[in-house]
Amino acid sequence: MARTLVDNPLFKKTDSGDFGIVHLPIGVVQPSPHQARKAFSDESIAELAESIRTVGMLQPIKVVKDGNAYHVVYGERRLRALKSLGIAELLWDSRTQLATIPEPPNADLAVQSLTENILRENLSPIEEAEAYQHLRNLKGFKKQQDLAEYMGIDKRRISEKLQLLELSDKIKQELLGKAGAVTASHARELMKLEDEELQLQVIKRVADQGLSVKETSRIVSDMRRRMLDAGQTRDGSEATEFRRRIEERKFIRRFDQLCRQLLQAAKIVSEGNGQLKTAFLDTFGNDDSVLAALEKTLREMREGKQD
Repeated sequence: MARTLVDNPLFKKTDSGDFGIVHLPIGVVQPSPHQARKAFSDESIAELAESIRTVGMLQPIKVVKDGNAYHVVYGERRLRALKSLGIAELLWDSRTQLATIPEPPNADLAVQSLTENILRENLSPIEEAEAYQHLRNLKGFKKQQDLAEYMGIDKRRISEKLQLLELSDKIKQELLGKAGAVTASHARELMKLEDEELQLQVIKRVADQGLSVKETSRIVSDMRRRMLDAGQTRDGSEATEFRRRIEERKFIRRFDQLCRQLLQAAKIVSEGNGQLKTAFLDTFGNDDSVLAALEKTLREMREGKQD
């Protein structure tokens, strides 16, 4: 297309007869005077800027010409992030009024899709955590730092979300159903409780009463203190049994999480190349493998329970 400069009020037409792409200096684009949001988080802008630097701008900015001025209709966060990166100009389509920048070569589509959803805040905390875990497995990253650097997202954010996967399936489903009312910060407070029923009680109270994270923390602390007092008032074998049940629940939940990670890894391998499948089957698909031994042990446990 013909390169058209913004200072030409007529916008020279292309050979096809339309106005085409205008190379719009980013400095002339101003926030909308009707923008309701006045405060922007520096940390959020920096995270978005790093994402744009890594995988490109996933959503365009809408810019309208108002007299001699250019105003943002939506995408002011993206505009601020681009300015912080030192981007000099936008590629603005005068027909659609959408502005973007050239995408970096060889952009990772999986990362683009995931990052777009995360930064647009469309995912619940559990969905975001599962997305991080899926991408980590897909790329074979052993460290969270590797994933953070690859995505251009703060490691602390990734770490905090991945912790939520340690919750039971029942709690995770409940959090999915209460997305928006119960945040990741609320959910991290839940993890201080070992009892699933108490966790469900807290989720209901947070959702029904609109509790803050600080209020949730106080409730969780009170519950833990009452549980501790209850355990200390029990005598002898009764106190031992109480502690054993708590440790039992913790162990079962961790074992369930480990098995689910293994199953997810197996699904990823099944979608990979033949060599990896062969190596995986050689290690885990024979009668002497650890999985075969686990299956045998579980079968014996079931038979013993039936007897």
